[in-house]
Amino acid sequence: MAKRFTREEIKANFANVVSRHRPVLVTTAGMGLSAKFEQKGGTDMVAVSNASVLAMDGHSPVISIMPYGNANDLVLGTMKRIVSQVEAVPLMAGICATDPTTDLVPFLKELGFYKASAVFNTPSVGMFEGDFKRMLERAEISYEQEVAALSEASARGFYTMGMAYTTEQAELMARAGVDAVICNFGFTIDPGEEVVAYLTEGFTAEKMQRMRRAVRAVNPEMLVLVHGGLLNSPEAARRILADTGAAGMLLASAVERIPVQEPLMRAVQEFKNVTLERRV
Repeated sequence: MAKRFTREEIKANFANVVSRHRPVLVTTAGMGLSAKFEQKGGTDMVAVSNASVLAMDGHSPVISIMPYGNANDLVLGTMKRIVSQVEAVPLMAGICATDPTTDLVPFLKELGFYKASAVFNTPSVGMFEGDFKRMLERAEISYEQEVAALSEASARGFYTMGMAYTTEQAELMARAGVDAVICNFGFTIDPGEEVVAYLTEGFTAEKMQRMRRAVRAVNPEMLVLVHGGLLNSPEAARRILADTGAAGMLLASAVERIPVQEPLMRAVQEFKNVTLERRV
């Protein structure tokens, strides 16, 4: 059964990882089996988000930004199921802080009851731009609500990770005093999948460096992680971490969905190709 870790314990654990020249590794789990074996594989933290649950149900994680179901209910329900599978590492919950149907304080208390030690802001309106962003803000739905929610969670003893999509958002999270900033480069791209021309590892490194500098200008000691985009394999991770200076990674599809799709299909094919040989 999972235990609740204090902010200080998590900070010390992460600092120890970095001191050994290893990346801090946070991995998402959309079901108990994922959580169980991610822990066995050495993850430093298991996270639950609505995207991870939907992905392990066979959907594209992209639909996690659509109004399908209730993101907070989905995360809470999954936390209840996987809490028995995680013992040695902290659990983190993704919270949709802009949901007007969720009362934040009781929700945080319930997450704590199910051993969540950390929270991060996902799904996030931070990825929206232009007219849609302005429409949301006119409806009093903004990224600043997510920042405020993490501040409230921090005051209640949760370790907080701020998901940021721009340099401005990264600085905003740093000034709010979150424990770590996650620089998000969008949903993870499958190896071999066609990508837009500008999304290269060079682009990722340049943008990540700007975001990291903005965070470190506020707090030189703050942990900065990277997530998504082309971060889809250990080889890509080595290059991106070296080029960006990130202290670690939040991995979702890269560890939970992409590695199992082909092996699962091949296992079924191999059993299906067994021939019937009559010996009796």
